[in-house]
Amino acid sequence: MNVFHFIWREFSERPSRSFLTIAGVALAFSAGLSLFSIVRGFEQQARIKYEARRTHILVTGASGRSPMPVWIDESTGDRLRSMEGVEAVAAGLWEVQEIVPPHPMAFVGWPRGCYLWEHLKVVEGQLPGPGQEAVALGEVASKILGRKTGDFVEFQTAGLEVVRLPVTGVFRSVSMNENAIALVDLRVLQRLLGAAGKVNYFNLRLGPGVSVAGREKLRDLIREALPELRVAVAGTAEGSNPGVRLARGFSLASSLLALTVSATGIFNSLLMNVSERSAELACLRALGWRSGRIAVVVLAHGALISSFGAVLGVGLSFLMADLLQFLPLAAGRIDMDFGGPLVPLALVVAPL
Repeated sequence: MNVFHFIWREFSERPSRSFLTIAGVALAFSAGLSLFSIVRGFEQQARIKYEARRTHILVTGASGRSPMPVWIDESTGDRLRSMEGVEAVAAGLWEVQEIVPPHPMAFVGWPRGCYLWEHLKVVEGQLPGPGQEAVALGEVASKILGRKTGDFVEFQTAGLEVVRLPVTGVFRSVSMNENAIALVDLRVLQRLLGAAGKVNYFNLRLGPGVSVAGREKLRDLIREALPELRVAVAGTAEGSNPGVRLARGFSLASSLLALTVSATGIFNSLLMNVSERSAELACLRALGWRSGRIAVVVLAHGALISSFGAVLGVGLSFLMADLLQFLPLAAGRIDMDFGGPLVPLALVVAPL
């Protein structure tokens, strides 16, 4: 009897236990991998968005502990424009409303004429004009809501009055996030929300001569001048939405929990295997098998279970990525990023 024969007997004689253990490992592995890939997808989309806008620094009124928007004075933009190296400043305001349940929609207001509109490609109709009480929908938003040019979108104002905003057009962005928003003129959104002179964030475009080190230096200067706001280099981990940072921490905690559950299941299976085969292992020991060889048999069995579970878990993660596109709340909004060394590294680490 050799090592492989011993392991094969365990799988063939106890298929139910082996299958259930592998299935448990696969589910735990898939959950951890999927959460990591979703967070990576959010971060990748944020980088794509800011690169398309050519935004280098993000100034927001949101606190570091909450993803909810906090209003800040639009006049703060004047102070930002006066800083050396700043080429352009664009303010933004956003509000989330549920137009067609269960589809929450982000209404985003940008000043007409600012640089944030430049990278958008009009697919149908046109973008709203300055001061025009109308909305343009991203391609994904248009599909989710079932609205196109000439239709109307309902919006609840600060006075709880429901107004119908005409859809002037549909646009496309390289960013998945922006394809799922409803875009209006900033002045119009401020008027509807009763938030005159208020915004949620500022996008800063720096001059072509500003290096990466120069961006970080300017970030620190803005933090000193405006300590009540959060300032970050756009497209970096620190510049991500607080909700994304929270999700990153949650995915790490969930992955560690999944790893613990998988290890516990595998250990329990191996312990039962050793306990049930104690007489057989004793005979092998009497026949001259060394303790190290027996330990290799036990550990190899556990490594095979982990490997099979990891491969099955990767397949489940890819399947989940496809199924998400059929869910109304996730389609076109969640991009699971399996790129880079994530999957190969996970498969290598799993047997260990």
